[in-house]
Amino acid sequence: EAQACLDPLKQKLDEVTFTETKNKKRQDALLNKLDKHKADQARFNAEADKKVTEADKTMREIQNIHLRQKARVAKREEAERKVAQAQQQKMPESEVQLLQQTIDELSPEILRVTSELEQKQDRLSELGPEMNRSKRAYAEATRRLDHICNIRQQKMRTIKDRLGKLGNEAEKFWQWLEKDDGLNRGSFKHTIHGPVALEVSVTDPEMSHVVESSIGNNILTAFVTECDADYRLVRTELKRLNCKNMVLNIEGGRMKKSTHNYQPQVLKALEEHGISKYVEDYIECTDAVRQGVRDHCNVDGIVIGNARTLASLKTRGPELNELLMNNASKQSVLCVPRLECNRV
Repeated sequence: EAQACLDPLKQKLDEVTFTETKNKKRQDALLNKLDKHKADQARFNAEADKKVTEADKTMREIQNIHLRQKARVAKREEAERKVAQAQQQKMPESEVQLLQQTIDELSPEILRVTSELEQKQDRLSELGPEMNRSKRAYAEATRRLDHICNIRQQKMRTIKDRLGKLGNEAEKFWQWLEKDDGLNRGSFKHTIHGPVALEVSVTDPEMSHVVESSIGNNILTAFVTECDADYRLVRTELKRLNCKNMVLNIEGGRMKKSTHNYQPQVLKALEEHGISKYVEDYIECTDAVRQGVRDHCNVDGIVIGNARTLASLKTRGPELNELLMNNASKQSVLCVPRLECNRV
């Protein structure tokens, strides 16, 4: 009786804990996203302001250098004029030497300032392309972001189309997971996989029907967790959303060693009859999903045949049956897709 009373309380505690954790993680994620956005905005503005400030400062420096240079050139020209005048009027040698000294002092300074002025002008010329590059980089980043968004939207449309074929319940829970850019996924300790139909890719389109039939709709619409805590939380949320999807828990998301139905030497003998692969050989998915499918379906036990298999069944049926039945480690299932006009 005590245990019966504790179970609902424990479930309620899990629900409350899940809700609190979810809300806190959602709030933290939103705050982090906002802070990152503000930081990026501040950094961009600071960089832009820095470029503008540097350009303004360089312009002012160039103007000041121009004024000082103009004064130096005027002073040197005045000295040169006086030297020429002194030579004509035969002024005292001391005054001529003084004027020549002024010219000699001003000439290197004028050259130095001219060089500095050229450097400033070069820097000003560099700032223009830098700002243009920044604008182009920003435009390119925006274009890439739009491209990524378009790809994501296309992917989402494809996923929703596939989800629509699985039923409303799988779609409802998946949309809850993806809400606010997948924010709810942050409420779990590990990745939530599923529904399985979205996680599984069939390497040969002609085998799609075989794979789907072998797995079955209950597993195709199931979700896969990697720990008990996530398993309980997913079950709780599915119940809240009134969804009846199965939840497969694969501890640690690890895949166990496959228990194929036939030993390699037997499978090699079956190749003579056109049988060389299992259903799972046509499946690509994560380890957690593969193990979940293995645990609940016979994908590593069902062998696939072809037209040669059909011929063997007609001409060497007893031999093939004996090979299949007597060497199987578990239930023996042979699947031979009938291909007509390149369609299953």
